[in-house]
Parts: sequence; structure tokens; C-alpha cells
Amino acid sequence: MLIEFTLRNWRCFAEEAALSMLPSRERRYAWTMPRFATAPKRLLPVAFIHGANGSGKSAVLEGLRCLTHLVLHGCEDDGRIPVAPCLLDPQKRREPVHFSILFRTSEHV
Repeated sequence: MLIEFTLRNWRCFAEEAALSMLPSRERRYAWTMPRFATAPKRLLPVAFIHGANGSGKSAVLEGLRCLTHLVLHGCEDDGRIPVAPCLLDPQKRREPVHFSILFRTSEHV
């Protein structure tokens, strides 16, 4: 189960951005969240991304798709990794793309 996905220097995200499934302090719908014995005790069962046109919604999903592809299929035959660094900042074009994912399998993080 996804806990958090972060990316940096990916498409329009020069700085780090995160998609977190940790709940806020709102408890109105707490009964819908799965309970776990270890921290984090609760995670959101569903999430959605909203924002203005051009705000990076698709870039977040493409980053998650790219990370999934790397995990399942590895690098290209020539050893290259198909990534898309942030082109808005010329300095970032030479820096590495960063993905990280935090997830839970059963009761273990």
C-alpha cells in the first residue's frame, strides 16, 4: 500500500514534491481508513490530484509510471534510463532525477 511518493527534478518539478497518503487531522471519515498495528496507524484508502491546467498533475502520474516501469523492466538495452529532467531550469538539466517511494506490505513498512 502506497504511503508516499516523492519526486525531484522531474518534468515541471525542479524542487521536491510529494504525494502522501497520510491522513490529515480530519476525523469525520476516519472509519473508512484501514487500521494497522504499526505506524502509520492509518492511511488514506484513495486520493485524487487536482489543480489548475499546467500545474503538474500529469507529471506526477508520469513520474509514478516511470518508476513502476524501472522497477518492473529495468533500464533500456543500452543501459540508459528513460527519464525527463526539469527543462525549465537550465541548471537542472544536468542534475539527476530523484524518485522515492515509501510503501507498506502487510504490517511492515
